[in-house]
Amino acid sequence: MGKQDIVLKQWLSNGERFADLFNAAIYNGKPIFQGEQMKPVNTEYNLIMDGKDGKEIYTQRTRDIAMETKDETRLVLLAVESQNEVHYAMAVRMMLYDALDYTEQIRNKEKANKDNKSLVTSAEFLSGLKERDVLRPCVSLVFFYGKDAWSGKTDIHGLLGLDDDHSELKNHIPNYRINLIDAEELGQKNLLKSDLQWILGMLHYKSDRKKLQEYIKTNEAFFRNMDEDSFRAARVLLESEDQLKMPEAEGNKDMCKALDDLYQDGIKRGEERGFERGIEHGEERGFERGSDAKLAEQVQKKLAKGKSLAEIANDLEESPEKIQEIVDSLQQALV
Repeated sequence: MGKQDIVLKQWLSNGERFADLFNAAIYNGKPIFQGEQMKPVNTEYNLIMDGKDGKEIYTQRTRDIAMETKDETRLVLLAVESQNEVHYAMAVRMMLYDALDYTEQIRNKEKANKDNKSLVTSAEFLSGLKERDVLRPCVSLVFFYGKDAWSGKTDIHGLLGLDDDHSELKNHIPNYRINLIDAEELGQKNLLKSDLQWILGMLHYKSDRKKLQEYIKTNEAFFRNMDEDSFRAARVLLESEDQLKMPEAEGNKDMCKALDDLYQDGIKRGEERGFERGIEHGEERGFERGSDAKLAEQVQKKLAKGKSLAEIANDLEESPEKIQEIVDSLQQALV
């Protein structure tokens, strides 16, 4: 498991977020599952089978996250597999996870039935289950946060190449469909009630720095007081782990300040980040000679001192919009 998946796994393992994710994915945001009722369960499945040659076959699979809880009537197992790359065999992989879970449930019920001597008929002894035994439903989600759209098949029929021309054959081959959740799309639906909404909501703007800044400023109360897991998750989802520094101070983290620091570091690195070229080649990069070039140089120096855009606008007696325009033009020197 890569470090990005580890970060997302820890973030989504929070009971409130986990419940919120499933409520949005399954119940259109209706609060059926509650965070305090989420119970982490074993995510490792082991299966030993006899092979044709007499040798035992060992199978082991591990889910990312799995929790047991209740819906309105009964126990269910909820599981999440996070992906930042398309997995073209995902339907088979998820089907195997679910099958292993049901196999383990049957094995546990069989043991309990034998220990209790509750098996009576030959059919019950054959299966290890009593006629009225039922299994706990398993609902698995694929949480996809890749930068490109999912291009893989989402069900077994698709993997088998069964289209409408094979309708009779399709009717006799059981299908399994993955529950695919696109992180960015989910963030745009406004179905989430936890901090998932703010984090996933920003993904729509991750390729547009200015709009991302506006989004974060609009939700400043949250982004200035993020818990560490959310801050790490935001860095992963924005693909900015190397750029957005983790604040050293203990306690909650300030994403707004981290972004400001990122842009100021870019100014300090000068030519390496392309900003100095924005000054040196002002006319080429869209600055007019003379006063605008001088103003840009002043803005650069004040940013290097750690001043905010509002403070710079006040010091130079310019509008905040003008200062923002200059900063944008400096950063476009990278293009």
